Amino acid sequence: MYFFSKMFPPPWRISLTKWIVRNAPALEFPWNCAGIKKVLVILPEAPVDAFHQIKTYLGLTALFKNAAFSIFCTHENGVLFQQVHPEASTMEYDPSQRRLFSQDFQAWGKHFKKEEFDLCVLLEPSPDISLLSLAGKTASPIRAGYAGSGEFPFLNVHVNPSAARKYLSDYNFMIARMFGAPDKTTARWSVAKETVEEIAHMLHEFHIQPMFRLVGIDAGFFFSVFGETWTGTLVNKLKAVDAFSYYVYNDGEPEEAAYRFLHECKVPVFANMTPSRSAALISRSDFIVTGKTVFFELANLLQKPVIGLFEKSDIERYCRQSSSTNGISFDSLPDLTTVERIVHILESADGRKKT
Repeated sequence: MYFFSKMFPPPWRISLTKWIVRNAPALEFPWNCAGIKKVLVILPEAPVDAFHQIKTYLGLTALFKNAAFSIFCTHENGVLFQQVHPEASTMEYDPSQRRLFSQDFQAWGKHFKKEEFDLCVLLEPSPDISLLSLAGKTASPIRAGYAGSGEFPFLNVHVNPSAARKYLSDYNFMIARMFGAPDKTTARWSVAKETVEEIAHMLHEFHIQPMFRLVGIDAGFFFSVFGETWTGTLVNKLKAVDAFSYYVYNDGEPEEAAYRFLHECKVPVFANMTPSRSAALISRSDFIVTGKTVFFELANLLQKPVIGLFEKSDIERYCRQSSSTNGISFDSLPDLTTVERIVHILESADGRKKT
């Protein structure tokens, strides 16, 4: 299979793949939405982008209430969406095998064709030929995606969201809106009681009592993106606001340098946690300080006060400002002024009652 990938340059691969899926049907009118019983949803690979499709996905599940949903995604996103819609069948792939002629993707293509899905929705706005090929191989009567994401025969329905919908979740939602999902659809996330109790026990071991006001700092993310000096300054300045207790967080297992730094912060360290545990930790927190991460998205879904750092080019797209969401933008790298703004927001919250 690797030989074929080298043998055919990208334009030839597209032409060859179009020929392979040439029998995928064109769209027929009128749409028979009432007859949709099996739906395949292909998620973006990046976890943050997948999070911004939760509202879209829930809009589709609300619209096609009697349909069986299948989700094609990475393992990381599969764990996330199992929390959103446990009834769905999750089919997970290895990102390293995301190649047009890989053995895994050839097998998935055959499986999807046998499944006879009534609707295939490709939620990756810039899919490569491997994902387009899978959408075409479903031969679903309706194969929907975003404008510019792939032409016929891969997809036969395209939606072109308005540029006025700057916030990514609203922009993405137009694909569900096209089928008739109401705009009032809201993303949600539930935290199991037993997971909350697990986190309470972990906090107790760190001598953090239930009445303590708690701030989570995504120090692992900041360390990896902005470096040790800036992150260390941020952590120390925040710790000086003594109305709160603090912990540092790392998504996944920290590498050696990050591990050393996190433990030098002299506050509890939470790392390599499942999404459900991360959500429970956030639900117990009074404030979260993070960036363009899943941690930020979870805090948003749980409607917890969150401070998010974003590049200027990202802030309108990934951060909707609200009474509980404070987005701070920077040009290329945050500086001491950025730290002071974060500290000021936390100090302003000092007088608030614990929720």
